[in-house]
Amino acid sequence: MCVVTYSKNTTYGSKDKVKLFDGRPKWGYVEITAQCAHRCGWCYGGFNHQLSDMMSLEDFEKVVDKLEEIGIKQLTFAGGEPTDHPDFEAMLAKVQGRFIINIVSHGDWSNSNLADTLKKYQVNQVQFNYQGQVLHDKVHGINGAFERLSSSIKSTKANGIEVVCSMTIGAYNLERVEQVFIEMSELGVDRIRVWEATGLGNKYRRDLEVKHIFDVAQKEAAKLGYNYVQSYDPLVEGNVNAHCPALSKLVLWVNVKGKHIYCGAVPFQRENPLSDLRVDSADQVLQNQQDFVSRFNHQEPFCMARQV
Repeated sequence: MCVVTYSKNTTYGSKDKVKLFDGRPKWGYVEITAQCAHRCGWCYGGFNHQLSDMMSLEDFEKVVDKLEEIGIKQLTFAGGEPTDHPDFEAMLAKVQGRFIINIVSHGDWSNSNLADTLKKYQVNQVQFNYQGQVLHDKVHGINGAFERLSSSIKSTKANGIEVVCSMTIGAYNLERVEQVFIEMSELGVDRIRVWEATGLGNKYRRDLEVKHIFDVAQKEAAKLGYNYVQSYDPLVEGNVNAHCPALSKLVLWVNVKGKHIYCGAVPFQRENPLSDLRVDSADQVLQNQQDFVSRFNHQEPFCMARQV
């Protein structure tokens, strides 16, 4: 499972990591917490099961120092819900001016001034999971979540921060793609991102083919003027491609324990780290990544999450 983005604009900051890619990772995806109050059934990391692990500020500093040494240009704060980390603002302060800073969030913020904080620390982009007015609260398992999400999107845009809305699509909501995309467009969102709800034992996939999900999404996005396609997925050709960021070595995915895992969407890989960024040298991290990728190189893009 990987993301495809449909855009109304051909220029955006996060694309720099692809343009600068030279075989060494340019994108650090860091899970600073496993905690999340939402209960999305398709959650790839199991964060919907009341996990409690949290990265310390000390370990975060070690991780980002190592990522900078490796040559990472974009840092994505992820989780769990990263904005709920008690040291979230302190972490932003540690990376301000050092990376392009993106955040992945459910947008159900208790702090109504959080967007002001993101602006203060020069956050470039926030990606919100958006399931649409009809299903969002049910999918996320939280009453009122959609209303608070809508408010967060508006305040983030008002602060000049790029907003991306990500819709996770499976058999349960495929027929709602058109309406949900219309809602996103009416909110003034310039970029729509799509995840397909697949993975080991994921009940939401059922018998729906992955390619069909992306075909429907691209058709509906194009109707609204989202004609520029950036693809991280092996099944989709876009104007910019990075088919499987993990396999291409574009990304270093760091779990809440500060360890590099191949891909957080591959269940057995979540518990089998390749390196520990807190203690391993930059050269060792890169060598371990190269050795692992070489073992699974099929001479063509493929998605390991769909192989298990």
